[in-house]
Amino acid sequence: MAPRIQTTFLPMSQTSCSNQTKNNLVMPSAAEVGLVHGALAVLVLGVMACAQRASGQGSSGPSASQDPNAVSAVNLAITSMGGSTAFNSIQDATVTGQLSATNATPSAPATQIMWQTIGMSIRCSTTSQSGTSLYTVQNSAGYVEDSSGNVSPMDSRLALTLYPFHLPGAVLNFLLNAPNESLSVIQDAGASANIVHVRFLQQMSDPTLTPLTQQDWYIDTNLGLPNRVDYYLPNVTNPAQDGTATILFTSWQKSPTILMPQVMNTLQNGTSTSSITVGAPQFNQGLTASIFTLP
Repeated sequence: MAPRIQTTFLPMSQTSCSNQTKNNLVMPSAAEVGLVHGALAVLVLGVMACAQRASGQGSSGPSASQDPNAVSAVNLAITSMGGSTAFNSIQDATVTGQLSATNATPSAPATQIMWQTIGMSIRCSTTSQSGTSLYTVQNSAGYVEDSSGNVSPMDSRLALTLYPFHLPGAVLNFLLNAPNESLSVIQDAGASANIVHVRFLQQMSDPTLTPLTQQDWYIDTNLGLPNRVDYYLPNVTNPAQDGTATILFTSWQKSPTILMPQVMNTLQNGTSTSSITVGAPQFNQGLTASIFTLP
């Protein structure tokens, strides 16, 4: 991953969608973002071919280029996780999980997570000892509702970076077919020969926003599976301190027609922040876009 300026976020122990605010713009806690980005929004969901981020993620800019070697590696991963037909058949998804912060005491209860997705639009709720909070992202806009029911807009830069990464195959299937996504293979010094580093960048009409859309996927060609994704993590109070979030995918499970990770380990700027256990998904339950509208 290209070097990025380091950043500081709330400790992962604050995992109940607690927020940082500035000028009425809300930033989800590190737990929400690191996982979601999956939902961790995260990923992760129906995937639609040849469209901008199913709910209109950003506006297109310069034409995108696709490295054939990058396309080949991504296609390998999509096929290994179930295939494009399986992912394109997913209209919506509901997935639950449990998040344990790295710095939490052994007796601390895990934070309960629920991701609901339609395409790349995300609704993520978290429940911990301090209550239940949630956030939504749709059409490049996000909102956060705290445990007291107060709703505030999410920082627009942050909303650009949130995908349902808990369903990596869906995200890759979407990115591969999005007309404004550039794909390239990055040559990392000393990297294992079986790991292909693929970088995605969305070509935005405002070029200053393009770096926020960078995602770096590391695909193990021996297994045919991604083992990691790095993505941009804005600091809404001080953009000069933007950083990088990482998700490590392990313990793959088939549920029911696709492969998805059962465990995700999150890092911020290389420091471990949490471990997330992901449950079996429920697909095509008839979710509607109204779930992304907060009161």
